[in-house]
Amino acid sequence: MKKLAFILLAIPLFWGCSKKSPTTVTTLKSGFVIAEVSHTGWGQVIQTADIYSDPVAAASQCSAYIRWGYRTYPLTEREQQPTGVRLSGTSPLPTPMTDCSLYVVTNLGSSRGDGVNMPGSYSFISPEPYDTLPWGDAWMFWTRSAYATWYEIELYYTADSAGQYLGTVDSVFFLADTSLVLPQAFFKRYPGTTWAAVTGYLYAHGGNLPGPGARGNMSGDFGGFFYSTYVHPGYNTLRFYIGTPHPAAEPPVPPRMTEERRRKMLLRALGVS
Repeated sequence: MKKLAFILLAIPLFWGCSKKSPTTVTTLKSGFVIAEVSHTGWGQVIQTADIYSDPVAAASQCSAYIRWGYRTYPLTEREQQPTGVRLSGTSPLPTPMTDCSLYVVTNLGSSRGDGVNMPGSYSFISPEPYDTLPWGDAWMFWTRSAYATWYEIELYYTADSAGQYLGTVDSVFFLADTSLVLPQAFFKRYPGTTWAAVTGYLYAHGGNLPGPGARGNMSGDFGGFFYSTYVHPGYNTLRFYIGTPHPAAEPPVPPRMTEERRRKMLLRALGVS
């Protein structure tokens, strides 16, 4: 009996001395999601969600899906990047294209955005295509797009001085209204400019307008912006001139900026370096 009592006492002492595996807790210092659903008029919606965080999330442990009405579409592509993770996917055009939601899950937390609508058709009003404006401030106007809450103009121009090519300029503008004024000084980046050939590309967006102090529409462990983009094929491009004289032959359109550079400009507008 004494031997049995010793064994019964020794067992709980042995359990109390056992080692436990160390537990690692990762604290999220900062996190931000920028997500887009984009319709370029070719029968599909392209979805991207960029997750910026400190520490950087693990792509293998990230997932996201878009919900249009009662249908759900996962973002099946994952890409690990130095500053975060990019998730992407495509889906057929939903009908109606309203009340879109986004759900993002990572190893560091989750985030959700709601109530984004896809804008409708639009077109430029003025200047007229290939019109020539006198020197001064140049105004651009376009029709309002249904469900659009802000607009983006990607603008390029070629500067010339009496037949001598001077160079090109590109810029991106984010606007809440359906007009843009370009001051004369904008077209005189090169001294001696006598005329400029201008090309603009217009995008209609749904969601919160980016800018200083803007409030995002993503909530949860990650804040951020979730927005939509519509490109109206055949109506989103405008070409015109400012100043005289311009050559009889049509000058070439400057090469468009890369999508990555355009996105970086948007990130700066959103306050993300």
